[in-house]
Amino acid sequence: MLLPSCRKGEVPSSPSTDAGQNQTPGTDDKEEEAVQVRFTSFVSIKVKDGYTTRAPIEENVLPPGAEVGIYGVKANSSNWNEYGITDELQAHLNNDRYTVQEDNSMKPDYIAEYPKKDSGYDGLVFYAYYPYSDKTKYNSYYKSYLVPVTIKMNDMASTEDYLYAERKEQLTPTDNTPVTLFFKHALGRVRFLFKNTPSKAMLYSVAVTADSPTSGYMKVDTGEILYEESDKVSTTFTYNVGEVGKDLAEGDVVVDFMLFPGANITKIECNINSIFESYPLNLSKPIELEAGVIVPVEITFTPLSVGLDNQLDEWKVSTSDDMKFEIDEESGTVTQN
Repeated sequence: MLLPSCRKGEVPSSPSTDAGQNQTPGTDDKEEEAVQVRFTSFVSIKVKDGYTTRAPIEENVLPPGAEVGIYGVKANSSNWNEYGITDELQAHLNNDRYTVQEDNSMKPDYIAEYPKKDSGYDGLVFYAYYPYSDKTKYNSYYKSYLVPVTIKMNDMASTEDYLYAERKEQLTPTDNTPVTLFFKHALGRVRFLFKNTPSKAMLYSVAVTADSPTSGYMKVDTGEILYEESDKVSTTFTYNVGEVGKDLAEGDVVVDFMLFPGANITKIECNINSIFESYPLNLSKPIELEAGVIVPVEITFTPLSVGLDNQLDEWKVSTSDDMKFEIDEESGTVTQN
């Protein structure tokens, strides 16, 4: 007697000849050995104006311990394009969790295998996203699986770097050669680089005002960010720099804001040398964010004044003198040159 079993996140379906499932006693399985599905990853980073920097994902691969959700659709190579994420999924590739290892390989919670010849399929189409969520659900309207996205407006340092993988078509191989998944960033990003100062200057926090929602969803297959239009209201997002701030005299400090694509940043505030007073740096034109693109902003703080130089090629933000500010610490006034 064979007893079917279900696991969390898996929907029972009609009997299948997928690799990895139990076979009827007496069936000869020596004709073809099952091939395990294996993965590695690569992260694509795009930066405006040729600015050399790192994204919150520190390298161009996912860090060890990162958890990825993966979907694998049964397919025939003769008509790859006819298969999408809504089609029949392979066993143990239905939002299954894979954990990145030190060698960049991914370890699954449950071993998945490619379809065998007698299954009627000769390959798989893969979709993946990061970070893994057990809250992912299928949405019939968007015809995709949706991942909850949360922007932590009061703690931007802990906001996740949401990624999605390019669709990957893979024939059933003859060995265990890993499949490389290419991930892209789904959010927009502004990177503030506070330059090293000659004397002590404590940076406590940075706040930006933008019309970005704080929650929504990401489509697993395309990386598109979805949200209610009514949630796109002017909101202040704060990045707290360490528990007690950081001294710019000890080196450069990088602050990353990750917000929804299409958001417009209209105001920047910096808490330097005081946690009770902020210096507003109003932009003459908004900075519009684009999915997967870093907008670099370099800030130099000097005693009693700060210069803000913004190199934003292709962005509608002034790079002339109206983007330079002087802050008088004694009077607390901001003068625009």
